[in-house]
Amino acid sequence: MKGERMSGCQAVESVARKLNKKIAGAAFASLSESGPFLAILDGDGNYSASDPDRFADFFSDARKLAQICTSIDDGCDPVITQAGGAVVVATQLDAERMRCGYLLVALPGYTYESAVANMDLIEVLLDQMQVIAGLVEQNSMIGDYGPKQLGLADLNAAPVLN
Repeated sequence: MKGERMSGCQAVESVARKLNKKIAGAAFASLSESGPFLAILDGDGNYSASDPDRFADFFSDARKLAQICTSIDDGCDPVITQAGGAVVVATQLDAERMRCGYLLVALPGYTYESAVANMDLIEVLLDQMQVIAGLVEQNSMIGDYGPKQLGLADLNAAPVLN
């Protein structure tokens, strides 16, 4: 809130929320409107969805969403479940230094069996989202602090050839 000091926890949550929005911006642009859709949730219930209308339809029951997140926190990762006529595969989303929250992939038209049969491909998507999260976090840190403050080589310097 304006004029109030944020506690350390609030500042971290604010950074995580900003990071999630950047991850969503980088990842969601490549998704089609009729296929699978993704959502990134933070620990406070905030989310970014590649298709907010479909997300609201599929997760009209907030208890189902909370149940998925609790299952992940309890060590069941990834979670495979059905919600709103789609199979949902959910996992914890982490960048290099920060826990971002949860990643949900909704697969309309899939059955539990077809999701399990295609789990290798689904895990590639989940892993790619982890890579994107790490790269977005790293890029954000470079933009916020600059390469020298982060102990990185000067990115504008000419490369050293041996």
